[in-house]
Amino acid sequence: MIHQTLSAKAQLDALLDYFLEKERYEAYERLLESIEQAAAKIEAAPSGGGLYPSTYSGVSRWNFRWIKVHRYWFGWSMARGFPVVTNVFYETSAMWKSGRIKADAGDLELF
Repeated sequence: MIHQTLSAKAQLDALLDYFLEKERYEAYERLLESIEQAAAKIEAAPSGGGLYPSTYSGVSRWNFRWIKVHRYWFGWSMARGFPVVTNVFYETSAMWKSGRIKADAGDLELF
């Protein structure tokens, strides 16, 4: 079972809300599919993934693992001894900007 931080939940909720607002229902459904696939991949290989998404090598300082599913990057931490999704970004997000990447901190919910 995969957990997520409240920050990751907020990132997902913002993406889902945006797609609904813009009536981009296919994108909404695709994100839901991506979440399911990411959870399965992370659960199957919690220490898998890459050290950083694509060309954003500066992100490696967070010590998260990253995978891309469809057009979304999913970052997770193993600091608690089990995988916790910490960040979810659309592939063209400016994730390197200050404050965008969130730490593995606080309460958890199911992913």
